[in-house]
Amino acid sequence: MPLQQTTDGFIGREKEIQAFATWLTSPTSPWILYFYDALEDEEKKGGVGKTWLLRRCADLAKHELQATVIMIDFFNIADRDGIAVAEHIVRELQATYPEWSPQAFSTTLQKYRNLVRGEDIYREDFRH
Repeated sequence: MPLQQTTDGFIGREKEIQAFATWLTSPTSPWILYFYDALEDEEKKGGVGKTWLLRRCADLAKHELQATVIMIDFFNIADRDGIAVAEHIVRELQATYPEWSPQAFSTTLQKYRNLVRGEDIYREDFRH
């Protein structure tokens, strides 16, 4: 799908999609791109396509770069937890790369859970 066709489906996010498309395909782009709604009215921030925009950017990255994209919904309170985010990323990576095994992550996560439960585990062990 050509980048010019990426604005079909939602009205009002053409500027951001074009900025993302340029960022995505330019070898001199900075490592991080962010969208900021500071100039928009506060009361207009809800329901104006931010989630749609992020999903559209993810689709573009998948299509243009064959990139692995993992979406995390920080509007969902449960998804804001650092452990939940890490587990979500590991699940998505396992689904994308079934031959990959997250042994180190699983071991560290178990040590963390033991620590949280108050079981006898040394913090030094958790750092390894």
